[in-house]
Amino acid sequence: MDGIESQINNETAEAQINRWVDSYSGPSNLPLEAIGSKEFWLALKTRLNSAYLCRDFNSIPKNLFNADERREFWLSVDAFDFARFYHNIPEGLFSEQEIIERWMKAYKEDPNFVGDIFDKVPKIVLDFMENKGFLSLSKKELNRSDGLKIEIEEFSDANTRHPFGTKDIVAADHQGNVIRFSTLASPSFKFVSMAQNQECFWDAINQNTVWSCDSRRKIILYGDLAERGSLFTLLHEAGHSFQEDLASKIEEGEYNLKLAEKGNKGGEVDRLIQEHIGLLAKAERDAWAYALSQIRLLRRNQNFDLEPSLKTKNDFDRIIGTCLCVYDQGKSIEMGIETMAFSRNQFRLDDDLLAFFNEEQEKFEKENAA
Repeated sequence: MDGIESQINNETAEAQINRWVDSYSGPSNLPLEAIGSKEFWLALKTRLNSAYLCRDFNSIPKNLFNADERREFWLSVDAFDFARFYHNIPEGLFSEQEIIERWMKAYKEDPNFVGDIFDKVPKIVLDFMENKGFLSLSKKELNRSDGLKIEIEEFSDANTRHPFGTKDIVAADHQGNVIRFSTLASPSFKFVSMAQNQECFWDAINQNTVWSCDSRRKIILYGDLAERGSLFTLLHEAGHSFQEDLASKIEEGEYNLKLAEKGNKGGEVDRLIQEHIGLLAKAERDAWAYALSQIRLLRRNQNFDLEPSLKTKNDFDRIIGTCLCVYDQGKSIEMGIETMAFSRNQFRLDDDLLAFFNEEQEKFEKENAA
């Protein structure tokens, strides 16, 4: 009798997994039992195109598969899926040499493909391609109304001239002082123009923002550098590039929140929402603090004013307020089942930071008056 019951249970479990696989469109529609089932993810890998698993890889609980099993999966996918979903590959699974080899395999099969997904290409691959002569460099100049000249250095394929993306952003004043923004961001991050990248463009539209920093893809997304306050905003996003540990906590919090929502754990959801808001607020305040401090240091130590038209605390605060409108009550952030709405006031600079800025600004205004 026990053997018959066991057989029935096994058949029921297999049928359930088959139903999950047959109806699979993404992790958001999966029940908790499926998300936590190693057998389901293995069946999904076998039955469906591996691209589904590449796309949703970060929805798999980390404890289901060890590092060797995860590495084996990514080795089994073709070079194009490896590249297309590279940002979902856990760090440390592959050496730099292995990463370069997989990317170059995709490049040699289709050079334009790699250029078209520039936002996914890791900096170590771009450095290799530039050093080996696969990429050429061109420059585009932009004259701002405040007298600064912006030079955008751009990669393209050395043979086909197919565009890749931004190598660096360089600002120069009328005295010949020059600042490379790559020196003000984490060295593993690169700049991506929203106007040049279709996927980033639609991500930006969906998130109601143009400027952002993606720690998983290691990109700093920028918009119109001719706008007043744009370099200050770019510094803010560069500040986020130094927050990878904090970004990992935010991402983990989002994942835990989605699981709590699926399990209808009301009290746990409320607690996780408050934790998530606190982490987001810290990330925003710290990044604005970084931008403010860099503006001040450049003005004081190098006599270089990156934002000549921003003179007072209110000037800067207006720029910050405009950027924080993405967190306003009118814009909500979808988090699984629940919707989280943030007030921009939660992300305002705290009193200590405002006091610091007011003190520094007073010094700057006195120096200008003298």
